[in-house]
Amino acid sequence: MRQLHQGIYARSRALNLLGLILFFTACSYGYADEISGGQNSSSSSSSITPEDDTNDPDELDLDVMLNGDVSADDLDKLLELADTDLSQISNVPVSTGQVDSHIQSGTLGVEVSTVTRTKSTVGKSPAAVFVITQEMIQRSSARTIPDLLRMVPGIQVARITSSSWAVSLRGVHGQFTDGLQIQVDGRSIYNSMFGGVYWEWQDIVFEDIERIEVVRGPGASVWGANAVNGIINIIMKDSAKTKGTYLKMGTGSRERGFANASTSGNFSDTLTYRLYGTWFERETGYLPDVIPHDDLNLMTGGFRTDWRPDDENHVILEAGIFQGHKGTLASRATPTFPYVNQLIEDTQAQGYHVLSRWTHTYSDENEWSLQGYFNMLDNTNHPSAVRLNTNTIELDFQQRLQLNERNLFVYGANYRLADTELSYDPFYLGNMPRDNQFQNFGGFLQDQYQLVEDRWLFVLGTKLSSNSFTGFEYQPSARLLFTPNETDTAWVAVSRAVTLPAVTDRYIQVIQATPLPGVPLFPLLRGSTTLTGSESVLAYEAGYRSQPIPEFMWDLAVFYNQYDNVVGLTDPVFLPNPNVPGGTYAAVDIRNGGSRQSYGFELFSEIELAEWWKLRSSYTFLQVNSSMRDNGAAPNNNLYMQSSFDLTDRLLFDLTWRYVDNIPSLNVPSYNTMDVRLSWRPNENMEWAIVGRQAINGSHFEFFQPELGYQITEVPPEVYATFTWRFQ
Repeated sequence: MRQLHQGIYARSRALNLLGLILFFTACSYGYADEISGGQNSSSSSSSITPEDDTNDPDELDLDVMLNGDVSADDLDKLLELADTDLSQISNVPVSTGQVDSHIQSGTLGVEVSTVTRTKSTVGKSPAAVFVITQEMIQRSSARTIPDLLRMVPGIQVARITSSSWAVSLRGVHGQFTDGLQIQVDGRSIYNSMFGGVYWEWQDIVFEDIERIEVVRGPGASVWGANAVNGIINIIMKDSAKTKGTYLKMGTGSRERGFANASTSGNFSDTLTYRLYGTWFERETGYLPDVIPHDDLNLMTGGFRTDWRPDDENHVILEAGIFQGHKGTLASRATPTFPYVNQLIEDTQAQGYHVLSRWTHTYSDENEWSLQGYFNMLDNTNHPSAVRLNTNTIELDFQQRLQLNERNLFVYGANYRLADTELSYDPFYLGNMPRDNQFQNFGGFLQDQYQLVEDRWLFVLGTKLSSNSFTGFEYQPSARLLFTPNETDTAWVAVSRAVTLPAVTDRYIQVIQATPLPGVPLFPLLRGSTTLTGSESVLAYEAGYRSQPIPEFMWDLAVFYNQYDNVVGLTDPVFLPNPNVPGGTYAAVDIRNGGSRQSYGFELFSEIELAEWWKLRSSYTFLQVNSSMRDNGAAPNNNLYMQSSFDLTDRLLFDLTWRYVDNIPSLNVPSYNTMDVRLSWRPNENMEWAIVGRQAINGSHFEFFQPELGYQITEVPPEVYATFTWRFQ
């Protein structure tokens, strides 16, 4: 036995000695970066200059040894090192018998907090989650948040006009998608009046974004109603991380001009601040024979402060304001011949918000936070004289407790009040209530239990709430994460979530222009106060992630959703129009009680082909079957590919290609397009860039929604240039 031990020890000593010689040899030839994962710079691997020839007498003279002149003292030192555990040598990463934790590095190692309201990483999350990092933002050709989201597998993004968007996830497409929860730093930008987001009024300094977390699939067990098909959480940087001043400006063929600026600093050692402002003017979309008048301009401004009086407390105060204008070429009904009027409709919007959040941390896994915000939106259309004013207030509390080594418990409560005032011409909107108030309050419980430490994680939770429209709601979720090794994870989940009806689902009465000029036939869209209950989904999900080597990873998610009590449109019923002699309504009602199924998968991969070349790609398949008239209003296939080249340390080149399938039910054809971006960084604080978008196949339609009542436009090719400057 002793001889066996001595034999193993001798082999280990010899292998260690051989490894040291190989490493030192590589150092002498300048290859230490590649062996040690880039920990040594090229300067450190160069030969010793005469000025450096003052080495410690106990150090090894590598140049002499590698030339074959090895002294007895040098050999003794090498043998002494050979007896040392190589993992203790700080600059030499060697295996200690465990596989490198690739899922805790690279893309899979990016921090996320949206899935379970606790800190984790993409690789350790029991859900389909994707994170848009700051590096991805800088390398993209996007000028808007919806354009940024095009890179996320599973998300459907379409531009309806130059000033309106349709953004959805795993479901039916539309401008106002009520099954998606969107937040900016914890503040929901969802509007309960129309059941969606006014994307045209959202403009953010991209440089100040920490990351954008996108959870595909239900998150209602912790985030509540309408987090049905997914959550988009835009997380801004701490003001302490954005020191100095940032300025970006540009112009182009469709972007008349734009500028973003922010400046940060310290009031004291514990109090930091950031001021920001944005402005842009965007040209209209494209139509062959018509001027669409769908231009858009917007100005925003605001501030954020971060106060840390001690290591345990962090208080955030932030506020913002905006003012914007957009145009639309609309078709409106008239009671006189030809019963339709083409008019240029102007929308003026303004708003502001104030948010504060206090976080108290006891330890790494024990903390509580209290957040409150107020949001105001005022949106007025001319000349139809429709004005919407919405005031929203929300309070949210949550606490995270580490009960023991295996149990992490999270609970919280929230209250939301949305007060809406509406003024309008009855000929356009019938008899909608002019004042509406929506309240929602509830709480959630969630427990994360490690069945087997670092192998099996079980997450069980539910959200209980009550609201003004449908009363009591419950939204449970169960998730299981399996980590078989340090490079792979698998997960499954079953969840129930609900979508609350929008105010317009209950009360809207929109009289639309006749599709046949001269014929007094008026499409009429009617809401229903008899809507019963909420739309619910029972979602089944599974996924697998793998990063077999640091340079390559892939992520697959599959899902099946069963929706019940679905809100949709009935077939038209013809009724007399008492306001127009000989006129007829083609009345279409909003009803629930329908059913829908959606299923599919999302595949994402990332590979670093060389130090200067990175490739990201994704494929999404989605099938929607519905008993309602909106059946299949989403593309079945989406492909995305981005190739990023670092041509030199200062010259960067990016190609982005997309394919989007057709939408037969809306007569929207398929299209593929390519964006090109070339940037030059003369120094670390300055960048010049030129971007070409829609570079192939010319102009194209991306969406059609006839009930909107305005002219959609094609997305044309465009080019724009930017200048970026950072300084203290």
